[in-house]
Amino acid sequence: MSVRVMVGHIAVPGTTVVHRLDGARLVSRGDRFAIWSLGATSARTITGPDWRAVAWGDRIPERGALAEAAARFTTTFDPRTVAPLAINGAVVVHSPSVSVVCPDPVGNAPVFYTLTEHGVVFASHGAVLASLVGGCRELDWLVSWLASPAGRPSHLNASPWSRISRIGPGRALIVDADGSVRQAAQPLAIPEYRGGEHVEVLRERLRTAVTERTAGQSVSADLSGGFDSTSVTGIAAASTTVTTATLVPPGQACDDVAYARIAAESFGTVHHEWNLDDEVDPFTAMTRAPATDEPFSDMVNHARLSWWFERIGDFGTGVHLTGSGADAVVLAPPCYLADLAADRQWRTLWRHAAGWAKLRHQPLARLLINAARTAQHGPARQLAEHLAALRAPALTRSAPVWSDHVAYIEPSPVAAWLTRDGRGVLAEALAADPGPSQTGLSGSDAVALGMIRESAAAHRCEVDLATAHGFGLAAPFLDADVAAAFLAVPAYHRHSPLRQKPALADAAAPWLPAAIHQRSTKGDYTSLAYRGLADAVEQLRDLVESSRLAAAGLVDRDPIRRTLSTAAVGIKAPVPALARFLAAEAWLRQSSTPVTWSILTASEMEYLPCDPSSRLAPATPTYPTAAPHS
Repeated sequence: MSVRVMVGHIAVPGTTVVHRLDGARLVSRGDRFAIWSLGATSARTITGPDWRAVAWGDRIPERGALAEAAARFTTTFDPRTVAPLAINGAVVVHSPSVSVVCPDPVGNAPVFYTLTEHGVVFASHGAVLASLVGGCRELDWLVSWLASPAGRPSHLNASPWSRISRIGPGRALIVDADGSVRQAAQPLAIPEYRGGEHVEVLRERLRTAVTERTAGQSVSADLSGGFDSTSVTGIAAASTTVTTATLVPPGQACDDVAYARIAAESFGTVHHEWNLDDEVDPFTAMTRAPATDEPFSDMVNHARLSWWFERIGDFGTGVHLTGSGADAVVLAPPCYLADLAADRQWRTLWRHAAGWAKLRHQPLARLLINAARTAQHGPARQLAEHLAALRAPALTRSAPVWSDHVAYIEPSPVAAWLTRDGRGVLAEALAADPGPSQTGLSGSDAVALGMIRESAAAHRCEVDLATAHGFGLAAPFLDADVAAAFLAVPAYHRHSPLRQKPALADAAAPWLPAAIHQRSTKGDYTSLAYRGLADAVEQLRDLVESSRLAAAGLVDRDPIRRTLSTAAVGIKAPVPALARFLAAEAWLRQSSTPVTWSILTASEMEYLPCDPSSRLAPATPTYPTAAPHS
């Protein structure tokens, strides 16, 4: 898959060579330091008296801010001077005494690293480093990706590639002068909540997240007629011409199209409606998806995304806006009801619980009991209980109902498909996981932050796919400053059974047409998933029967077979869990053309042009084979 890759090397003292990714362009160099770019990556570099600073990503800090932060870091050696600049990207500052590599705290632009005899080599994609040190896919890591509880993404603090480490979300990598490394917490900077005044904070951050990307660009946008896509489209359309596109599902009523037309007419966009045909249904051609650095949680929709992105690319767009990740950012998980119980906000708890019980057809008493029990146990005890269940000889779990979601640790349905060895691997990963590097969050906000980071990881796979089609894909809701602003809002003001997305509705009011502002419906494409399953069932059975996770003794094929057979005939089944398992299996089968590395001496480096603004042809990294499970 064609991707944009950043690679850096901080050499150990006494070393006069650096690692170079062949074909990459030199972006910045200094004493025992180099950063390279492969593909059309935007980067900004600044050179100081005895330091170098480099920033890359969707939102790059201004030169003055970057220079000021770098100068302060070289006197204080405090990574907190650099971290606020990483909003949707990464910042690196190198000095003779200490260096820091700081990815954004949400995880939009992760950074991986490895240690060689010549120093620390880091990159935006773990697979690229795996090709340097002979790493391969880690099956144990994949179990964690597959079955971690919702909002507890232990896999994001580890690498899917052996011999490679990841800088965890909300952390920075410190490289000392002797070449030793350590990670330091760099929490998300959540602003103080000021009641009604906070609407302006949300509004301004969302506006900036859109306009910084669209200035001087040819702009297009998804437009479903929902709050998320309509908000970002409206902001962009206020200052530039926007081309919009709406998906028209076949053979089913969907009011997304009508609301999208209202928005397009209101904003004056150049609007397109594209009929979706059954050749790009979910679960179609999963094993033909291009290679990704990590498993793509939405890989079941690869055929549709490729079809969609090909048409977006035909617009000649520079940046395409989406509402991806908005639900994780602007809403709150159901366990916010437990927070209300813990804080003894009885009146609010009663009002919200009664509303959800009516909306979800749940017994009110059960909802209140679950909220009280979850509040009493708290996240730590619930995690301990989950670990004990995973380590038990057998794991039993009844079909969940909506009230069961009121939990700080909600077991993944996939966990029931793991063997005892697989559950042991998952329990070990969860026990070792440090959790979110964030203090002061409520239990539900910690879960929400985990969900935001999972959304960012999925979006990164979409970004790589869009890059292959020649345009940039942007999800403004996932920017660190936007996510932080919404997390500052109390959960019961973000999520309510009485009003759709209340915090976003207030913040986006200037851009939402009245009909959409009052909308209470949401498009449902579940039937397409069941239709795609039925059409692709034989190919999917082949994936199950040849499962590499099962061959390693980590999953049990039998319950997966039953789930697939049930879903293929249209009977309700845990389709998202099945999709995740199949995505993991498809990822294990991916391969692509390898990249190569070379070593350059200091004298050879002197003759290389250094051009941070260069844009090279996209390149394809290597994706080695899977590591055996031990």
